[in-house]
Amino acid sequence: MHLSVHRWLMKVFSVKPSLLKICCAYLALMLGCIDADAQGLPTDGRFPGDRPSSLVTTGIFYQKYVLDEDRHIEEISFPVYLAVPIGRSTGISLRASPATVNGRDLAPISGLSDAQVQLSHAATLRGSSFVFNLGLNLPSGRRALTQEELATTVQLSRNFFDFRTPAFGQGFNISPGVTWAFPAGDMLVLGIGVAYQYKGSFKPLEGMDESYQPGSEILITGGADVRIAPGAALSGDVTYTRYGTDKIGSEDVFDSGDRVVATVQLLRYQGFDALRVVGRFRTRGKGSLPAPGADAVPALQTLANQLDLFTSYRMETTSATSIGLHAGVHYFDESDVFSSKLLFSAGVTPEMRLANAVDFWTRFSVRLGDFTGLEAGTGLSFGL
Repeated sequence: MHLSVHRWLMKVFSVKPSLLKICCAYLALMLGCIDADAQGLPTDGRFPGDRPSSLVTTGIFYQKYVLDEDRHIEEISFPVYLAVPIGRSTGISLRASPATVNGRDLAPISGLSDAQVQLSHAATLRGSSFVFNLGLNLPSGRRALTQEELATTVQLSRNFFDFRTPAFGQGFNISPGVTWAFPAGDMLVLGIGVAYQYKGSFKPLEGMDESYQPGSEILITGGADVRIAPGAALSGDVTYTRYGTDKIGSEDVFDSGDRVVATVQLLRYQGFDALRVVGRFRTRGKGSLPAPGADAVPALQTLANQLDLFTSYRMETTSATSIGLHAGVHYFDESDVFSSKLLFSAGVTPEMRLANAVDFWTRFSVRLGDFTGLEAGTGLSFGL
């Protein structure tokens, strides 16, 4: 989060909570489309209703994870984020990330990721706020990989690695959604959101005769945001995701288990400093494989339950510089393909205002525990 955004958030917390801003942020989290902390990009968090100015953020990240002396995987990525307001209640954003991946006994792979486009429109009606969102995944990334490259992307997508670019190419996806937020008293705001994601077919492996068709998804989210003290808010939400059946051609090949994600967050501002404490639990049901003439048989559990506890503290050292500190504990339950893992993370994020609406940022973090990891990144964010 760069300096101009932090000052804007201070204004938000100095007055009664804004339904519109909460609604927009809520939908962004539900769809996973503007999670700046997860992406490491200070995308400034502007939503419809803020001052109309465009934002560009770009940078470079290096990540390396070492499982043991014989196994490691590393990635260099170049994420780009563009946000453009269309009037004061509509906005569009674009995100893409070229990357290159290497590792011990892994085939190297490099290229573009798919480009992701988000279009949002905000409206108010009788004291409530609505945000209508349309997300598009444009198939610009690499597909039709060799078997060796596909094996590399399987390792890349392991959620305990937390790579900035965990996948390259998929099919054309479209995801409409709507969120409704409404006040329930002077200090409390409630919200509910629904989204549907259609996933287009593609050929992940070269030489495939028929295309792979991922199942569609339905997401339902409910949550609350309460102002517990001046400059402090406590929020919580639960998201349920229902996955459709994956197909190759017309044949069913995999039925994924449903997923539930529960998140609780405390956000507190003191002057120009900000403290954030988050707990998040993710669980996913066991998938199944079709068995002709019989009941479906259980599939391997590849995505384990996950618990994350993390905190961050940002302080403004001067009017043009700030520094952020973050630390966390991350537990991944045992699955059918890997053992349980316990990790500890810590890092620092210095930022500097170079000129009007131009910020320079860096990020450095480490992970320790059942394996070790390192991340270093730097970049620029500037308004237009």
